[in-house]
Amino acid sequence: MYVKRISTGSVVIGAPAKVNLFLEVLSRREDGYHDINSLFQAVSLFDRLRIRRLPAESGVRLSLDGPDSVPTDERNLVCRAYNLMRDRFDLQDGLEVDLEKNIPVAAGLAGGSADAAATILACSVLFDLQLEYTDMALLGQEIGSDVPFFFSRGQALVTGRGEQITATNFPTDYWLVLVTPNLHISTAESYARLRTGLTKSRVPFTLEGCRTSEE
Repeated sequence: MYVKRISTGSVVIGAPAKVNLFLEVLSRREDGYHDINSLFQAVSLFDRLRIRRLPAESGVRLSLDGPDSVPTDERNLVCRAYNLMRDRFDLQDGLEVDLEKNIPVAAGLAGGSADAAATILACSVLFDLQLEYTDMALLGQEIGSDVPFFFSRGQALVTGRGEQITATNFPTDYWLVLVTPNLHISTAESYARLRTGLTKSRVPFTLEGCRTSEE
């Protein structure tokens, strides 16, 4: 994520999409989630959030520049993240959030989780909470499994249900082409419908190499 302070009470945050460079779905957990083994990579596709502190108000005023399918009420992870921070730190003021939605919805790119992480970061900055990234990652996992990743350096081996983050430093000198057909599949639904035999984690894992050439 990148953050730019506009004024004492306002910030602009870029919340990146992520891709899974590989994904192994492991055993189903007692809490209903699945354990996974994956390599996450943040990419240069960003939602842009302008977030302003609202003195003497409560809740989130969320406006959206994006698809009509994205809710602007309490179902949105931005609102859920603010509510968590308000309750945990007894915040007395609300937030005004202008969300420019560029990350495709329900495409496996974790746009909602990135927006939630941006909201947690904004609360830390605007309310002078001075939270460490590790603290914000712990808070984020209460919102969703993908949220802690966005408090990493942008590339990490992700295990557990997604909350266990191990930083990696593999080369990023390549391009990715994201193809997003007009098909929306929620992460929860896709895991719920999993019927194939679950994989076994391979440690250490290997990534196929490719050689680029210029014409």
